[in-house]
Amino acid sequence: MVIAVLIMSDREEPFLPACLESVADAVDLVAVNDNGSAEENPNMEAVISSRLYRAKKVRIDKSPFRGFGPARNKCLDLVFDLRPKTPWILMLDCDEVHTWGLTALTRGILPRISEKTVGIDVYTRQFMRTFDYYTTVEIRRNFLFRLQPETRWEGAVREDLVGAEGRRIRLPYTFFHYGGAMPPRAVFDKLKTFARYGDPVLRMEDLERLDPDRFLDGESGRVLDFKGEHPPLAEAVIRLLKQEREDDIRLFDSLVQKSREDLRVRLNNVLSELYFSSRVKWSFLQSLLLFWNNNRALRSLGELFS
Repeated sequence: MVIAVLIMSDREEPFLPACLESVADAVDLVAVNDNGSAEENPNMEAVISSRLYRAKKVRIDKSPFRGFGPARNKCLDLVFDLRPKTPWILMLDCDEVHTWGLTALTRGILPRISEKTVGIDVYTRQFMRTFDYYTTVEIRRNFLFRLQPETRWEGAVREDLVGAEGRRIRLPYTFFHYGGAMPPRAVFDKLKTFARYGDPVLRMEDLERLDPDRFLDGESGRVLDFKGEHPPLAEAVIRLLKQEREDDIRLFDSLVQKSREDLRVRLNNVLSELYFSSRVKWSFLQSLLLFWNNNRALRSLGELFS
């Protein structure tokens, strides 16, 4: 059984409908915490309109927000109440969209993984300011993990997963995260929330000295061109957001082109692209060795890139 856990704020999440639809065939249930931060959460319509909700595969908790770790633990409490047998938990954010590869992972690979494996790491592409540039292909640790009786998240922000001990593997699946591509002020407000709950890196006094509309301009020197295709489920939202933010996107494009007049920036971009590409490919080779004697898992492994 695969159960996704999702926490929502009262900020509008334009990618939430696409997010929920992108995991609809990959999971058996979604545990949602809407944090009780608003009498009527503007994102709830997307939840109750989803295919998962109509199939009675959504459980909702409404409780005051006390930090990201406690909010995720509320989702785990919902799962524990159901008493599922050895479930896998999938970490889900409102501003990410998945591909068919996720279904191949949860339906084709998970059932064929050794019981000694308790955690699976994958990759996420982090978009920045527009949908044509990304900054990193990060490792999403504990993207999937086996739920154990002692499993909890610790910390109000940058929370750590504890009580999920055992072997971990990394698979070459990459999904799309659009949090950094939202309007700068929306990103700024999210960072202020992190600072408010004690983020050790982000201090409120430092943030207050920044211009909320321009503080991401400096990222223009390290963004990379996205040369692939966005998930089909995300395309309509991306087109709409591009139209709404046409001036801001044009400004950022000009900053990017200006920064690339520096040879050092161009060289760094080439090296970064090679690095991100090589480590995903290395994970693929490792996975081939791991599942070499399992034909069904090997077929699903090839589908992770679709």
